[in-house]
Amino acid sequence: MKKLFTLGMALCAVVASHAQTPIVVMNSDFEDTTTPLALNANNQYAIKGFYLANDAKKPAGSSLDASNSGLASGMGVDGSQALRLTCVQADATQNAAGHIFDVTTDTINIGDREFGEYTATFQEKVTEAMSTIRPTGFVTFAYDMNMLDVTTATLTVNKTAQTALNATTDFQTIFGYQKLGTVFSLKANAAGLNAKYVKIGISIGKNLPASLTTAIYLDNFGMVGPAVSTGINSVNRVVDMKVYPSLTKDFAQVTCAEPITELCVYSATGTLVSRIAMGTTTHKLDITRLSKGIYFITAKTSKGTLNSKINKI
Repeated sequence: MKKLFTLGMALCAVVASHAQTPIVVMNSDFEDTTTPLALNANNQYAIKGFYLANDAKKPAGSSLDASNSGLASGMGVDGSQALRLTCVQADATQNAAGHIFDVTTDTINIGDREFGEYTATFQEKVTEAMSTIRPTGFVTFAYDMNMLDVTTATLTVNKTAQTALNATTDFQTIFGYQKLGTVFSLKANAAGLNAKYVKIGISIGKNLPASLTTAIYLDNFGMVGPAVSTGINSVNRVVDMKVYPSLTKDFAQVTCAEPITELCVYSATGTLVSRIAMGTTTHKLDITRLSKGIYFITAKTSKGTLNSKINKI
């Protein structure tokens, strides 16, 4: 289990962003599997929840050193597990030309969300100086219910907000974990169906150290977006879940009309801080170790995912 962190300014940011709430991303903390990085059916290296797609500007001769990549126990945030990716560039010219691959999420369902702004963040660490301050890029995709690409018609990257989010990162002098992210908005698709799914890609492998090879560590992928829409049939109106008291310093009771298979607690920035396997309709949730602030509760049932929140005082 990952150690918890203080919310502070992150809580202020969520309050100011029109009640954005966490969005579930599979294996976002890279703790959910012991399966090694391996080739999938599309001949792409993959791990639960993520796969490596060749970047659009992948230089000739660049590659992933698969034998030195994969899950890295003890190398994550606060000594947890991380994803290690060892990149190799062919020469200095290629190193400056383009990224090698995009660490891409599996499809993330945002079909029950309102239009508006979304933020995806993650933690990245290097162990030696990169040749530029910020060597990481981002790619985002949107798909309709039929998995047709509607990125151009529905998705706009907020470059100003994205630049501000990444402004303090420095991979030439800081070798501990640093938070990076992308900010984008989704709007109605005038030409057809609206976005139901998104994929977020983290572009890696450009501007490596002079050795032209290094290991890059990723951890704690988080995503927040607009509140669940009341205009779509929501499982919350079919299955009732209660979390009480909503203001507490130690315990809260979770009750549901349907058995809960998994209960997750997310910080205000969308980072998973607790995952509990269940099979019952009630649970006494212990939050004594959490820092003060707002947390979001998601409960998986046979009829869908339920959402609630709690305030640790």
